[in-house]
Amino acid sequence: MSTPVTTAARRIAQEWHRNRSFIVWFTVLVLLIVVSIAGPWVLPSPSSQELAIRLQGPSLDHVLGTDDYGRDILSRVVSAGRISLGLSALITMLAVGLGSVVGLVAGFYTGTSSILMRIMDSLMAFPAIVLAIALVVALSSKPGALAETIALTVVFTPYVARVVRSRALTISQRGFVTAARAAGVRGVRILVVHVLPNALPTIMVQATFVCASALLADASLSFLGLGVAPPTPTWGNMIADAKPYISSSPLFIVAPGTAIVIAVMAFNLAGDGIRSLVDPRAKAVLNLQARERRQAKDSGIRGSQAASPPHQ
Repeated sequence: MSTPVTTAARRIAQEWHRNRSFIVWFTVLVLLIVVSIAGPWVLPSPSSQELAIRLQGPSLDHVLGTDDYGRDILSRVVSAGRISLGLSALITMLAVGLGSVVGLVAGFYTGTSSILMRIMDSLMAFPAIVLAIALVVALSSKPGALAETIALTVVFTPYVARVVRSRALTISQRGFVTAARAAGVRGVRILVVHVLPNALPTIMVQATFVCASALLADASLSFLGLGVAPPTPTWGNMIADAKPYISSSPLFIVAPGTAIVIAVMAFNLAGDGIRSLVDPRAKAVLNLQARERRQAKDSGIRGSQAASPPHQ
């Protein structure tokens, strides 16, 4: 008799054979989040300064060495992950929420599309980082984290809105939506009950990509001094602090940079994996690739057996 645990294990095993990259990078993403949340409870304080040991290399007490104020680099990288990942998650929730509402309304009520999408297009006309910098500067009277959150939400909302609008337009032409309209169901109810659930897979995939982009944008703004201000650590301002010591203390800049690379890759590749799970066409391609790998493996085994001499 199968239990929920065995069923889940069987599904994970099947997915491992079909899409190993997704399982690996999703695991990496979960580990990053867990370490960022739990790490500060077991590591030294990221603000504890010991000037006598500044810019020292790795040791038993400081695995990645110390920075220019004698603070533990590993502890600061982990604490910075809590800030950077938390801000990225908040920006993603706001941008995906607003973008989904705009996209669904514009895709279902086509009369509003020309107004809503022209506003989105006007925001997308600017390079993302340039618009983010301009908005942060305009909001300079507010705290750095708040200004950055507002700016990046405005920047990424149009990208979500365009994708969701395209999906909503497609769903609105489906037979079940036409049948609901013919039955006299109100438009808002159709949008919430029929269109939104069918657009959720697309929204989920977009959320992972937005989170990766928000993480990079946060690092860029913090590097330029426009995000969260020191001494609160973020991966971006840690890289900015490490610039003068890139040759004398390379781990000072390599550690936060590596964290950014791993986190962005994990979000992007996990997003690709989610798309392969929810998109029938991508799932069919994965199944075909898995079948070809099994056939190649079976052919190799049969070939090696045929080539081996018979036992006496």
